[in-house]
Amino acid sequence: MFTKSDDSVNPETLPDLWKKNTAKPSVSFALTKEAVSRSYVGGPSLGPAPVDADGQPMRQLCALYCSELPPLEDFPQKGILRFFLTDNEDLALDSRNPTNQNRFRVLYQEEEALLPGKNPPISAFFPIREQYFLQFSLEAQQPMSVCSWEYHKACSLLNLAEDDDQIIELLEQSFPADGHRIGGYPKFTQDDPRSAKGLQMFDTLLLQLDAKDPVVEIGDCGVLNFFIPKENLKKLDFSEVLYWWDCY
Repeated sequence: MFTKSDDSVNPETLPDLWKKNTAKPSVSFALTKEAVSRSYVGGPSLGPAPVDADGQPMRQLCALYCSELPPLEDFPQKGILRFFLTDNEDLALDSRNPTNQNRFRVLYQEEEALLPGKNPPISAFFPIREQYFLQFSLEAQQPMSVCSWEYHKACSLLNLAEDDDQIIELLEQSFPADGHRIGGYPKFTQDDPRSAKGLQMFDTLLLQLDAKDPVVEIGDCGVLNFFIPKENLKKLDFSEVLYWWDCY
C-alpha cells in the first residue's frame, strides 16, 4: 500500500496500481485522407449548419457516424453527431461561460440521411483546413491523466501525495492523454476548466482534437475538447455541452 511519504513511491508498481484504479475505455482515432470511414473532420457541412449569435452559419468541425465507433459505454451506436464552431480567431471559445452554445453547437440525429453541402472557403482561423477521415481504434483501458481535475481525488483514494513531483512525472510519462479521442480522459496544456464550480458535471469526453497532429492547428500546439454529463449522453440530450481549447 502506498502512503503519502515520498519514500513509499515504487516506480515499478505505481503504474499498475494507477491503471487498475482509474482506467476506462476510450476510442482513439487517426486522421487520414483515405476514405476509411464516413466520419470526418473539416470539409463540408452535413445538412444545414446552425447559426451563431450574429445569425451567421457556423462551420462544421466534425461529423461522427456513431455506427462506426467501436463499442463505447453510454455513446449512441447509430446516428450522426455533428460539431460546429463559429469561424473566428478565438475558435468560438467563451472562456467565461464555456457552456454557452451561441458560438458552438453539438447536434445529434438518429437518421443518417444527411447530404454534404459545398466545401467551405479557405479560413485563416479554423483548426482543420482540409477534410480528413477518421480511422478508429479502441483503447481498451486508458488510465487517468494527471491533467484531469479528478487527479487529486484519485491520489486521495490511493493514499498518494498529489503534489509529489516523482509521482507526477512517472504518471505523465506512463499515461499521457495525447491524441485525438472520444471518451476516456482528456488532455490539457493548461488547467482543466471543469475544476471550476458548476462544471464538474461534464464528466464525459465527447471529442478531443490534438494539435500534436500537424494537420490540426490550435494555437501553439493546443488541444480542443467537448464534454457532456454522462446522464445527458445516455438520453441523447446535447443541450448542455462544455467546449474548451487551450495551448502552450
